[in-house]
Amino acid sequence: KTLYAMAQGGIFDQLGGGFHRYSTDMRWLVPHFEKMLYDNALLARVYLEAYQVTRDPFFARIANRTLDWVLREMTNPNGGFYSALDADSEGIEGAFYLWDPTEIKSVLGEEKGEALCRYYGVTPQGNFEGNKSVLYIAQPSEEIDEPDTLGRSKEKLLEARNKRIRPATDDKIITGWNGLMISAFATGYQVLREKRFLEAATSALHFILTHLRKDGYLLRRYRDGEASIPGTLEDYTALIAALLDVYEASFDSQWLREALHLNDRMVELFWDKTEGGFFFTRRDETELPAFIKEADDGPIPSGNSIAAQNLLRLATLTGDEELRTRAKDTFLTFRASLEQSPLEHAQMLCALNFYLSIPMHAVLASENREDAQPFAAEVSRHFLPQKVIVFSMSGVTDDELPGLMPLIKDKVAIQGNPTVYICENYTCRTPITDREDLKRALSRQK
Repeated sequence: KTLYAMAQGGIFDQLGGGFHRYSTDMRWLVPHFEKMLYDNALLARVYLEAYQVTRDPFFARIANRTLDWVLREMTNPNGGFYSALDADSEGIEGAFYLWDPTEIKSVLGEEKGEALCRYYGVTPQGNFEGNKSVLYIAQPSEEIDEPDTLGRSKEKLLEARNKRIRPATDDKIITGWNGLMISAFATGYQVLREKRFLEAATSALHFILTHLRKDGYLLRRYRDGEASIPGTLEDYTALIAALLDVYEASFDSQWLREALHLNDRMVELFWDKTEGGFFFTRRDETELPAFIKEADDGPIPSGNSIAAQNLLRLATLTGDEELRTRAKDTFLTFRASLEQSPLEHAQMLCALNFYLSIPMHAVLASENREDAQPFAAEVSRHFLPQKVIVFSMSGVTDDELPGLMPLIKDKVAIQGNPTVYICENYTCRTPITDREDLKRALSRQK
């Protein structure tokens, strides 16, 4: 219900896609008009997961439109994503997004303009200052809901809006926030099978690893050709998660190797050797008066929560018990906080749920990546948060998939056909070579 209300309210940009920063009322109607990269990364993923659970195409459309907005307005030509769009233009908050009936009718004509005003709740009195209106889905109708009718009208309104003075773009590229958006694009590809989303994710990864890494260590901020500020725990954890997500979307082993390498760096730089858990800043930043160590979520999930989830995913992939033990020690470090205020630690609870479950390994064995894609698509169609996906091709070496050889050993494409092995605790069921059989097996897995 909340996801429907948000997507139909003014907090969602009904013409351009993407979510504004927050709502100022309980109806999701009037937003603070700033658009943040991290909000849209997290919300796009939530809508994708809602689509996996419900198969309601409404959720897929909202995720699609959100990611398309990022591609259109928030993407650096060389890869990487900008941080935010301001709320103001011409010194007036929301001016870029507001309408009155006269403006809409001047673009669409009297008849269609009147219908769109009813649809979007645009009245002479308005719902905002100065008799202007924030667009929201006020009165759906068969006449307007026809995709061609609504689509053409929205295109015309968006074209007219783009002639206005635009809000300024905060074009800093921040490593951690990019990690969140890369994960959203990787998930978008997995769930919707839109290749442009995977291309955006891999392009951004290349940008970050080229321009925001120096001597093997991450930097936090890039702008106008200059990268600066040592990376924080947030930057490392979000990027490691993104690397794992892009590996599972593309089966390109370079991203898994990068994830393992950066995870080692993260432990080296941020782990509290005395009390457990990870500091927010590097231990060698001695000029700081005190080290911060947090597990509660703010606008984005906490670094310790994402770190714990990454450790568990990597432990499941590699069988490295030291990684799993470090995740357990992280939970124990914040045990009191988790018990006292669980809702403030939602992401940590997700990681803890992964730890307490028996994760599913899906090993896709095929003679090439292309043949495996229909089976990968079927796996991604299901909401299975406690899973890892591995691709195994004949002739693969430990250099290509470091640490994964025990997981993929003896997993072969039977008679040359793509084959899926569903395993728990390294015990596998009968290999599957038929997509319908895979669909049934995964449905039972839920």
